[in-house]
Amino acid sequence: MIWSDALTTHRSTEGFLGSERKSVMERQVAEMMRAYGEAERFLEAERAEWLSRLTPHEARALSEQLYAVWERGGRRAGGQWDALDRLQLEELVAVRGAFARLAHARGHL
Repeated sequence: MIWSDALTTHRSTEGFLGSERKSVMERQVAEMMRAYGEAERFLEAERAEWLSRLTPHEARALSEQLYAVWERGGRRAGGQWDALDRLQLEELVAVRGAFARLAHARGHL
């Protein structure tokens, strides 16, 4: 059964979850979205601080590296998608690290 059929069959999610469980899930999703927004702001501030400390030479080298990645994978179809996958994984690890630093800064860890 596809989701649209399920939603047509069950006019509310109470048939799936029950109203109390649905309410808990809605609060959890809202909290998760708030935390992701907070982590994004934290990462942006951290990134801005890091970028402000780059020397002109470092900034140019970073720009050249980013362009090389774009040339290899983003610009041409069939490029080196493994390289882009590795970069995506590195970004996810960085986000996880930001969450850990934020939790540590707030005394949760």
